[in-house]
Amino acid sequence: MSTVTWAPDEPVPQMTPRPTGGRKYKGDLATGYEAKRGGSAKWKSEELIVREMLDSLPAATSILDIPMGTGRFIPYYDERDFDDVWGYDIEPEMLWEAKEKLKAVKRPKCFHMAVANITKMALADNTFDVALMIRLERWLSKDDRTTALKNLQKWTRNRIIFTARVRGRPQVPNFSYEDIEAALDGWHIARDEVVANDEDNRMIMLEPVAC
Repeated sequence: MSTVTWAPDEPVPQMTPRPTGGRKYKGDLATGYEAKRGGSAKWKSEELIVREMLDSLPAATSILDIPMGTGRFIPYYDERDFDDVWGYDIEPEMLWEAKEKLKAVKRPKCFHMAVANITKMALADNTFDVALMIRLERWLSKDDRTTALKNLQKWTRNRIIFTARVRGRPQVPNFSYEDIEAALDGWHIARDEVVANDEDNRMIMLEPVAC
């Protein structure tokens, strides 16, 4: 795994030929990730909500997608002609699946990917217009969830979208509203949507507090 330091005038290293040895999602777990989940009500609900939250944005929007995973939103980014999309993931084999999707996009040079850890990587402040953090919070400790959310606030200018299980279940950690509010610094919850009619699962959108 590598971490990345990036400023607007510096390139992010691209992946080498297909990697192996991911931490969790590797081999068939990576190649079959979307096929296993893509038909579920939760997956479809997440995609619909993300589209609604991004539909008002202009094409000249820079996007941070972390974890990018297998690139589930790449077709939508391409459909919208977003001209600057950066995807990071801790799992190299998942990113390889995402990279394969670039064969079908109109402007592959608008997409950039690298292996990195959201809690350890360093990016320039206010680099991106929008950041997405979908299906990551369940894999992070409470402290790491706070670090991740604080990092996104530093790196992003206008909008942060993330999933959160606001009430936990056995062996499934929660990201409570109290934890979220405690991590906010100059941002507020602008939208809070229920995912697939499950009140415990939310898609939350943050925006900066108006001056």
